[in-house]
Amino acid sequence: MNDNIYWVWLSRLSGIKPNALMRYIERFASAKRIYDSDETELRQVVNSTLAEITALTRKDLSEAQTISEKCQKLGVRIIPLSDEKYPERLMNIYDPPIVLYVKGNIPDIDKECTIGIVGTRKASQYGLTTAERLGYEVAECGGLIISGLAEGIDSAAARGALKASGRAVGVLGTGIDIVFPSQNERLFGDVESGGCLISEYPPGERATRYTFPARNRIISGLSLGVCVVEAPERSGSLITASRALEQGRDVFAVPGSIDLQSFKGSNSLLRDGAELVTCGWDIVSRHEWRFPGKIHEKKTLRKILSPERSRSASDNAPVTASDNVRVAASDAPATAMPAPVKKRPEGLSENELKVLDAIIGQSTADMITSKTDLRPEHVMVALTLLELKGLVKNRGNMTYETN
Repeated sequence: MNDNIYWVWLSRLSGIKPNALMRYIERFASAKRIYDSDETELRQVVNSTLAEITALTRKDLSEAQTISEKCQKLGVRIIPLSDEKYPERLMNIYDPPIVLYVKGNIPDIDKECTIGIVGTRKASQYGLTTAERLGYEVAECGGLIISGLAEGIDSAAARGALKASGRAVGVLGTGIDIVFPSQNERLFGDVESGGCLISEYPPGERATRYTFPARNRIISGLSLGVCVVEAPERSGSLITASRALEQGRDVFAVPGSIDLQSFKGSNSLLRDGAELVTCGWDIVSRHEWRFPGKIHEKKTLRKILSPERSRSASDNAPVTASDNVRVAASDAPATAMPAPVKKRPEGLSENELKVLDAIIGQSTADMITSKTDLRPEHVMVALTLLELKGLVKNRGNMTYETN
């Protein structure tokens, strides 16, 4: 019998957390030896409990056999802790999953500059644009994106990575065969083709209130660093950032408007010491020394336009927050429009002056960006600093005017 059956059996035992199971794996070295052990042998494990022993003496392999057969039919690979393909980076966290279910070709994670990009499902247009840009730029610079493939920021980052190099890893909070959200079916297929989908849950496993928070430890565990693009105060993305810190990973955040609730969590990360991000190289450069010759700064990165699409009269489909933002056909920056002459305050950076000059009446962040040669994330940083200096007022809905 294939040893994977015993690993699946071990992973499906109720009442034992992965970190507790690691004590038995360290003692017996394999799932089959745990299965073959009797109660007396199991009690020899340090700190063993009655609940654990009771669970481990359930020797029913029927569920594991059914899961194995489903995986074979669906082309899903079972990768237990003992498999050489199991990432050492993930194995070394406090509570690694006992088994990974994989669709696609799992890269050699330990030899990749893996970066998790996460954020809110209900993202602003600025957040979506920035996430896709960062995904694109990280991939262009040689990094590999780890994404939860949730609606909003996660999906945008994965799309950006696919546009750059066709490689991303999606970590699911459901069974490996379930597309959630359902509108991401095409994205799931693209990620599987250009990288892989990973889950600790077998085919058919539905999401619960616990599966997505548990999934977050895998996103951070596979990553060298995690970037939070846009997150409110109570957000699963902050859980991912917290797990990243526990695992000794870098934590990055993109600055957003101080008046928007959806950025309160990510802005608080910056206040508490997360590294501020304005481009993909800000993230990847931290690990350049680990991957000599593989990580490299791209001097000219393709510009990703605003999600607002040009539409013909026959195009009646609504544009939603999850619509894909486009990569411009040209690398040339947008030509700055002439701005009226204003009294220029002293002590401002070049970017702050450009943004201040671009604000005419009430201007949206997209309008301001289109009038400068700055990236959207640089515009948002400048707007935030101008707000703090009392020179700009946020009117809500990403609309600004000068004071």
